[in-house]
This record gives sequence, C-alpha cells and structure tokens, in this order.
Amino acid sequence: MEDFISENLLQILEIIGTILGLIYLYYQYRANSLLWIVNILMSAIYVFIYFSGGIYALGCISIYYILAAIYGLIAWKFFKNKEEKEVPISKAPAKVLITSSIIATLISIILSFILYKFTASESILNSTLDGFAAGISIISLYLLAKKYKEQWIGWIIADVISVILYIITGLYFTAGLYTLYIIVGVAGYKEWTKLMKNA
Repeated sequence: MEDFISENLLQILEIIGTILGLIYLYYQYRANSLLWIVNILMSAIYVFIYFSGGIYALGCISIYYILAAIYGLIAWKFFKNKEEKEVPISKAPAKVLITSSIIATLISIILSFILYKFTASESILNSTLDGFAAGISIISLYLLAKKYKEQWIGWIIADVISVILYIITGLYFTAGLYTLYIIVGVAGYKEWTKLMKNA
C-alpha cells in the first residue's frame, strides 16, 4: 500500500485537488465565503503538484492564493457596512477593469520571460501559457476578493489557457476540472449578476 501511494502520489493529490476544486467552484458560484477556506486547502496541494510538474509560475501563484484567500476571507467578512452580513457583489468600475487588464498583461509578459530564461522549462509555449495563466489569475483573485462580478471573466480566460497547458503537461484530471471551470465561469457570471440585482 505504501509503495502504491509513493508511486502514485502526484495522481492521488491531483484527484484530491480536483475534488476540492469542485467544492471551491460550488462555493464561488454561490458567493459563499467558505470558498476561501477550501481555496487554502486546494492551493496547498497544488503548490506541490505544480512544482513537481515543472509549472513554476502557477506553483508560485498557488502560494499567493493561500495568502490572498486569507485576505479575501477577512475582506468579505469585515469590509462591509454594519447592516450587511458580507460585502455585496458589485460591478467593477471601468477604471478598475482597464487598470487590471494592463497590470495582468504586464505581469504575464514578465512572468513568461522569467520562466523561459531562468527555469528548467525549455518550451517557450509552456512558459508563455504558464506566465499568462498565472498573471491573469493574480488579478482575477484580487477582483474576487473585492467581490466584483467581472472576476468571472478573468477566470474564464485564465482557465482556457490553463486547460491547454495541462493537456500539454499531461495533467488530464486537472485539465478536466478547468474545462468544467470554464463552463461554470459563464454560469457564475450570470448568477452573480442575478444575485447583485436581487441584493
């Protein structure tokens, strides 16, 4: 049994991460603050998976996810009016969206360059996909912490890029999970828009 676990550790962790990812997705869809706790657990697992698979930017971003999840939980629970249980869903101002897009693009380009030049990655395609998935995810998580409904758009773009990367690197369970993320991302945007109008 121990030999089986040691030989298949990456696959076992990937399956556990996938299950946690589905739970996270449900809580995100429902705008439930428990998503942050699940995010911490899932991200800790993926730190190991990503570094083991040579996906360095998303490995580092998973560490950022853990820290951001702590901030997000605090922000949702405490950065609110006295009458509210949590911060309400809102539409991001145009200035925030423009600034976020510019910053995401710059971070993505810088990360892609660093990954190609200074890591073991020999593929410019993998480095670019890794860098852009990470860069866009950084900003999307910030928008999620602010509870802007547009965070879903960022995740959809990052998820499409991630699916391609996971297929290339052989992480098929994770590729399947992120394909589901894309579908739920579209539904989530519609759901958050409805929740925002009904609030």
